[in-house]
Amino acid sequence: MRIFLLIFSLLAIAIFAFHFQSAIYEATTEPWTRLLAAISAKLITIFDDRVWAEGVQILTDPATNSENFRGVQIVAGCNGIEAWLVLVAAIMAFPPYSYLKLRWILLGMAVIIFFPLYWDAWLWKLLTALLFVFATQIYSPIGRQKLIGVLLGFLAVQVLN
Repeated sequence: MRIFLLIFSLLAIAIFAFHFQSAIYEATTEPWTRLLAAISAKLITIFDDRVWAEGVQILTDPATNSENFRGVQIVAGCNGIEAWLVLVAAIMAFPPYSYLKLRWILLGMAVIIFFPLYWDAWLWKLLTALLFVFATQIYSPIGRQKLIGVLLGFLAVQVLN
């Protein structure tokens, strides 16, 4: 466990140091956040056609709402990229099973891309469940049965909440 924590810490520091370089950040995070705002605004227009995206902001017509409400802004940390980077560092800290790592990194990325439009604590629970399932699949000969069991358990807990 100490080796995992050491490798995870070093990988997380390295990944975040690389990610937060200004050129990398401007080329990846800002376009992703603008795209996320545009997709969110399009989804909101299903219910209210006076909503639009402007950069990383989702705005609404102030004449239809109170004077204090104009819109929301998606800031760093709320776009899912940092959560995915932590997941990548955690998965890469496990022993070398590269094809499994790639599969779980891509699955984690898909979860973060498709589900954070409604960002809540359940996403962190799901990422933790994915990491647990990844670990059990590596270390267990019956990994698929555990995978199904963990996912069904996670869904049952979410339905009951």
